[in-house]
Amino acid sequence: MIKRLDAEQPDFETELQGLLSATDEPDEAVVNTVNEIIRRVRSDGDSALLEYTNRFDRRDVVIDDIEISANELQQALERIPANIRQSLEHAASRVRDFHERQKQATWTYEDNE
Repeated sequence: MIKRLDAEQPDFETELQGLLSATDEPDEAVVNTVNEIIRRVRSDGDSALLEYTNRFDRRDVVIDDIEISANELQQALERIPANIRQSLEHAASRVRDFHERQKQATWTYEDNE
């Protein structure tokens, strides 16, 4: 049920703050589920991805359905008009360059105790 607030009511601010603060903390069950999915994908790779795809998207996909050969990729690349391909490559280069500059050269921590 959706709770409706009325800005004209004297308790509006209190009710609004209650609703806003309720969303500050992530749901522990959701966090645990997401962490388990990440763990499984890291450990089991494509098989975990397919399992979750089939479960959440209600599909019956196997690796052969989604695997793309190097030849198919090359053919798709060759079908991109030259001006669009150049723009995509330029954009990718800029994104890579931007994020390379975000990498920390080092990270150190010194405990004063």
